Amino acid sequence: MDRRRIVYLLLISVTIGITLTGFYLNRSFYHDDAFISLRYAYNLIHGNGLTWNPMERVEGYSNFLYIILVSLLGNTGLDLVVSSKVVNISAFITLIVFMWLYLRGIADNKEGLNNLNYIPLILTITSFPLIIWTLGGLEGPLFTLLCTMGIWLISDTINGKGSLSSVIISGIAFSLSLMTRPDGIIFVLITFIFFLYLSFTEKGIDYKILLIFSGTLFLIFMPYFLWRINYFGQILPNTYYAKASNHDLDTVISGITYVLYYWTTPPYIFPILAIVIQYSILKGNWDRRMSYLSSIIAGYFVYIVYIGGDHMPAYRFVLPIIPSSLLLLYLGLRPFARHLYGWRAPVFYLNLLLLVSFQIIHPGRNRMDLAAFLGKIVGEYISQTWPEGSLIALNTAGSTPYFAPKNRYIDMLGLNDPHIARRKIVKRKLPWQSVPGHLKGDGLYVLSREPDYIIVGPANGTEIDNPMFLSDLEMMQETKFLNLYEVHAVRINIVHVSGYKDYLVTLPGELIFTYYKRKKNNEE
Repeated sequence: MDRRRIVYLLLISVTIGITLTGFYLNRSFYHDDAFISLRYAYNLIHGNGLTWNPMERVEGYSNFLYIILVSLLGNTGLDLVVSSKVVNISAFITLIVFMWLYLRGIADNKEGLNNLNYIPLILTITSFPLIIWTLGGLEGPLFTLLCTMGIWLISDTINGKGSLSSVIISGIAFSLSLMTRPDGIIFVLITFIFFLYLSFTEKGIDYKILLIFSGTLFLIFMPYFLWRINYFGQILPNTYYAKASNHDLDTVISGITYVLYYWTTPPYIFPILAIVIQYSILKGNWDRRMSYLSSIIAGYFVYIVYIGGDHMPAYRFVLPIIPSSLLLLYLGLRPFARHLYGWRAPVFYLNLLLLVSFQIIHPGRNRMDLAAFLGKIVGEYISQTWPEGSLIALNTAGSTPYFAPKNRYIDMLGLNDPHIARRKIVKRKLPWQSVPGHLKGDGLYVLSREPDYIIVGPANGTEIDNPMFLSDLEMMQETKFLNLYEVHAVRINIVHVSGYKDYLVTLPGELIFTYYKRKKNNEE
């Protein structure tokens, strides 16, 4: 066998090996916030509409299309956790296939560009953030697929080589991305700005293309947009008010830190990309498509900084621009393509894979998110022991409500509560308030709702004299709280629960669940 072919087989084997290792190291990861979406899906399947609490129309999610797809699979009887993974694995595979077909289409054998085709594919297939969130239960891979299709296909038109079908498909993909996450509006706005600019330049594009693109977006997205305004009664989702409506210096610093951490994490895509962009400009290889992709990437990073990043692991917010960053990397390296012949190509890729393999050094997430793990145990306990229909106030809005579905809840962090979400917070009082998504709370409001039970702090609860979140602190400061509620602590035997030895809090084989129960016949 030809030695070069042996090296290419080694290249393929190493790529598959790194990818499978990534899936193995993170095989048990699932995030608590995913269960918020699953509770919406559960209620939809069981005839309660798209609600977190039945009869309460609050848009406490930001992934409509994802919930619908999970619900369709769940309606067949498939477990909703499994359904969410099926949706994301399908999106991950479709993304790879789309990228492969697209790169084949734009490669020119005369320029030797086929030798560069593997760069975006290898770096996407082996991307641990994508792998982790393919398993993690949220909409990241689906959103990444739709954004990538929209951006890549319209970039051809921006570069003067696109077809009418590409414009239409791009418009469809962008529309669906907006229905998957509202963040997709960043990509749509930047695309419109480019279209408008090019329409008024000497080397611009036909304005009819802009009309076709806009018309496709309007026809698909507008019916959904009008429906959700009619259904929820508001233009912006409740999650916006809970997470992104307060902006200050701390928020910006958090966002910058988030971005810098990603840039300094293997395989160091963006530091490399910065070098390649300079190389490409010096070689006179810059074109309108590359300007468009650069603007997409820069604009989205500005957005991440603006909202303060994310508290979840594995750089979830960066996912949608990873493939487009790799396309820009591919285009920037075109002058280098002629050097990738003979032994140079496989040696180049093996060195690239060595860089990619550094991801394995970082700790894997071979366990469920702690809040999800504890919340599931607590939810199952509540489902078995507390009266159905109880009103429960808590901070863990995902797993506990999902596994105790026949109760009503107050989300004390506000994702699923419009009153708390819209409260303006002037000053942070607790460390946890600096974590994105954990700023809001309203202890007086929670008490005014007269919940039957209150779970203070983390998923397994704690006593109120050590508050974690704003609602906890404000309830502690109310003397009437202890007049209204009494503390209880139960020991839940969990030796039968798989993975209990993975967490310090459950290592003894039991979980101490602390909660406050409303006193009978109390007087304020």
